[in-house]
Amino acid sequence: MAKQMAKAVKLEAMETDRIGSREFRENLATILVTADRPVAITRHGDTVGYYIPARPRRSEDEKEALTHAVARLHEVLAANGISTDEIIEEFKRGQASQAAGASTTAQGK
Repeated sequence: MAKQMAKAVKLEAMETDRIGSREFRENLATILVTADRPVAITRHGDTVGYYIPARPRRSEDEKEALTHAVARLHEVLAANGISTDEIIEEFKRGQASQAAGASTTAQGK
């Protein structure tokens, strides 16, 4: 119980947006996409919960850098005659290999 109180105090000290529970429920889809800091959910003025975004939204510079990186990746793949399908298949093989290795390690314990 003391840990929960300490967490609540820390969240109260953070900069949060406050929103009523009804408004939160009605605008949940938008809040999930747009919130970039914790949101305190209130009922009759009392904080009853928090929504804490998992990660901040990307800036326009970050989006532009990612777009440029993807374009450059496609250029390199095309220059080397590698298709997207080949990349996906290689990824799947790597994932299967990792899963098989993890499964074998877990069984050996």
